[in-house]
Amino acid sequence: IRNEDGLPALVFCTTKHAAEKLASEESDRRQRRAECEHLVNLLDESSEGNPTTRKLRNILPKGFAFHNANLSLDERRLIETAYRNGELDLLYATSTLSAGVNLPVKTVIFDNCCRTWLNQYISNSEYLNMAGRAGRRGFQENGRSILVAKSGMEHERFLRYLSGAPEKVNSALHGMNLDRVCLQALSAGIATTKAEIEAFFNATFHQFEQSSGAIFSSQEVSDSLTNLVELKMITVNKKGKVAVTELGKRTAGTGVLPATGKLFSDQLGEMGKLFDWQTKDAYERRVLAL
Repeated sequence: IRNEDGLPALVFCTTKHAAEKLASEESDRRQRRAECEHLVNLLDESSEGNPTTRKLRNILPKGFAFHNANLSLDERRLIETAYRNGELDLLYATSTLSAGVNLPVKTVIFDNCCRTWLNQYISNSEYLNMAGRAGRRGFQENGRSILVAKSGMEHERFLRYLSGAPEKVNSALHGMNLDRVCLQALSAGIATTKAEIEAFFNATFHQFEQSSGAIFSSQEVSDSLTNLVELKMITVNKKGKVAVTELGKRTAGTGVLPATGKLFSDQLGEMGKLFDWQTKDAYERRVLAL
C-alpha cells in the first residue's frame, strides 16, 4: 500500500480488542519517528491514564494509532487531528469512525466483515458507508477499499458488496411505542404542545413512507398525552402547554417505556420506606450506586 501511494490508510476492525491488538502487532514492525514525538505530550495533557491510553502512548510516536470507544472524546479528537495533519498514516478503528468524521483517507481496509458474536456480516449499506471514508471530497481525488476473502463463500459475499444495492431503509418509528416517542420528543424540547407533537410526526421519514393519512391520528396523540399525565411523566396546563416532570425526564433518558419507568419509581419508593435515608438526594444517590 505504501509503495502504491495508498497512504494514509484506515483499517476497520469489528471489535475494540481487535483494533488494539492489530495496532500492537504493527508497532513491532515500526520505528519511532521524531516528528511524532510531540503527540505523546499532547496525549498526556488530555489522557485519563487508563490501560488503553497507555497502549496508545507507546504507538503514537511511530506514526499511527487506534481509535475506539475505549478512548475519551479528547483523545479521539487528538488522533483525528494528527491524522488530518498527516502526522499519522495508519489508523485501526472500529465503527465509531464510520460516520460523521471526514478524514483524508486514501485506502480503507477491512480486517473482518463478520460480527462473529452475532454470526452476522455487515450489511451492504454499512460496507458502502465505511468504504466511503476513502476518497472524501476535499481531501482525495479518489479512494479504494480492500476486502480480503478467507473462503469462496466470503468471496461471493464480497462481490455482492461491490455490485449490490443498499438495503431498503425503514423508519425507526415503525412499531415503536407511541407513549415513549411522545415523551422523548417532549423531553428533548422538540415539542411542547399536542399540535407540535403532531407537526413533529408529520415531518418524520415514517410519515414520508405513509402513502396517505397521518401515521398517528389526533385522537391517538391525545390518548398518549393522557396516559403520560396519569403516569406522572408530564403535566399539561389550561392552555395546553406540556411540561415534563423529573420522573419523565429520567424515564426518557433511559429509553424504557413510560409505564415501566413509573413501575420502577413506585417500587423504589416502596423500598425507600424500608431504610432510614433522611433526604431524597441521599436516597437517589444510593439507588444510583446500586
